[in-house]
Amino acid sequence: AATAGSGVLTAHQVWICAAADTDPTVAPLWTSGVLANTVSPDTAPATVAWTNGQSLKAWVRAWQTGGVYRTLSSVAFTVSWTPPATPTVAASVAASPPTVTVSGVASGRVVQIEQCLDGVTWSSLATRTATGVTVGPLASPLSATGAAVSFRARQASVVDGVSMWSSWSTVVSVTAAAAGCWLVDDTDRSVYVTAQLREESPREVVQGISTMYGLGASGARVDRTPEAGESGSLVWICETQAERDAIANFLSARLVFWYVFPPDAELALRPIRMARTSPRAWDRLVQNGVVAHRYLPMSWVEQPEV
Repeated sequence: AATAGSGVLTAHQVWICAAADTDPTVAPLWTSGVLANTVSPDTAPATVAWTNGQSLKAWVRAWQTGGVYRTLSSVAFTVSWTPPATPTVAASVAASPPTVTVSGVASGRVVQIEQCLDGVTWSSLATRTATGVTVGPLASPLSATGAAVSFRARQASVVDGVSMWSSWSTVVSVTAAAAGCWLVDDTDRSVYVTAQLREESPREVVQGISTMYGLGASGARVDRTPEAGESGSLVWICETQAERDAIANFLSARLVFWYVFPPDAELALRPIRMARTSPRAWDRLVQNGVVAHRYLPMSWVEQPEV
């Protein structure tokens, strides 16, 4: 609150800084700029880097008629909010692929679910907006590895455009039998279609290799680029038109996706994040006794994980 020494108050400016700052003009987190009025309060936007528990200081300066300004005033405060409750995660291997269910959430909140497939790195399974107190069950095709896989989840409430996340849930680990034959979406890894493998070509390591003979050289010079994943080709088999259409539509809608290969001698093969390198194709219906088959061939190259 300011009182003009003479004339009237004409403008003011607010700064929000770290609590230890002694000059608010040097490195403020936010400033209102000079406002040609004396209206209060002023609202700092949600885009400021607010951190729960953060100690800050608000500064203000007021101007009066003739451009004379008051000495800076300040007050310290602490950012404080109550995050949403921590949800609970349950995983089941009763179905194939395994499923994950998150409970203890609130309708309208964003729920983030992650999985750890290698015992080290967490990656996204899916992000959903809750429509009730639970989310799921959601399929996790990439977790059918025959080894222990872990899951965790958290939820966020939004206040003035700022997402306030709960703590991560207690980690839940399960071991699902090695299984495969699924095409999996790369963005939402709970979305998949079944794609039964008929045959697979030998895989090649992706690597550029060039050989040259320099003028007067007595031998060849070989240059190799770093190895960059694998490539190959495969053929899927479909027993119905609906199966063929589901795979063809899946491939048409995605540039990058995962394929979970069927186990090899009951040992899981790692799923591969890949891109299609051949046009969509399929063979005509093959009549073989009482069973009708359609074949879908595809060439692929591995893509780096993100």
